[in-house]
Amino acid sequence: MLWGFIMMIITGISWGGVGVVVSACSRRSTSYKTVQFFIALQMMLICVVSFFILPPQINSQLTLWLVLLIGVAAGIGNYFTFVLTEKAMKIGPNGLIWSIMQSSLCGTFIMGILFFGERASLIRYCGLIAIIAGVIFSGMGKGNDTGKPDGRNKSWLWIALAAMLVAMLTQCLNTLPSFLPEAAGLGVFFRSFSVQLGTAVIFAATSMAGAIREHKFFNFWTLVMSWWGILISCISSFLCFYRGLDVLAKYGCGGSGYPVAIGVCIVAFAAYSMTVLKEKFSRLELTGLTLIVLGITGISFG
Repeated sequence: MLWGFIMMIITGISWGGVGVVVSACSRRSTSYKTVQFFIALQMMLICVVSFFILPPQINSQLTLWLVLLIGVAAGIGNYFTFVLTEKAMKIGPNGLIWSIMQSSLCGTFIMGILFFGERASLIRYCGLIAIIAGVIFSGMGKGNDTGKPDGRNKSWLWIALAAMLVAMLTQCLNTLPSFLPEAAGLGVFFRSFSVQLGTAVIFAATSMAGAIREHKFFNFWTLVMSWWGILISCISSFLCFYRGLDVLAKYGCGGSGYPVAIGVCIVAFAAYSMTVLKEKFSRLELTGLTLIVLGITGISFG
């Protein structure tokens, strides 16, 4: 079980890198929607090549299609999560927005308790309450130290909350296959392929034509950001994330995988926003961030 938690910690650090990419795109003319598309295409290519080396073990056609459809739905949800997150980051404090969006881990915690019989101790419930309180405190902060024209209003908060809800659904979908013993043989490459397929399809259906028409489909920074995203995706998806979820699920802790990864992710990106972006947090906002991290700790290890 310890190895499962270690893999999720490494995943969390790499996810903090995703936040850096989204933040960088929000400050440039590069759209993270387009970056997501190019990441998805390259990741799908890597997965297809891997199928020849480690072919998926198909025990049931029904399971195959179920995992594929769940992954596609998760990919679509992931796409819109970052569309909303990038939009919020353009007008609000990046560190707080990232922590609020990542608080969506409550979804997998509740799912694990309600549907898969995972342990729900008093400490874990306190952790859930702390996360909710942390989001509220973050929203009560002044939120005007960003130097952005809309920094004084709270429009960024509502967008961040919408991103959190979409991410909550996405994470539940992503976790589901780990609770299906029949899906274990499909491997991490198939699960990753299905998620990336969903991202690529939804971008092509909703945003590709507009990006091409506005000459924003491809540029130098799109290439750079997509390569950085590929590196992060390879570390998280292929090496750590799905393997960590599977290990924890075997010990009855599958719902704790996301909380561990996201807790590390929030701390890593908060450090980036304060040291690199020079964002200043009010006392309420710092209290909110602290409560979120403490809540994640309670859910993960309670």
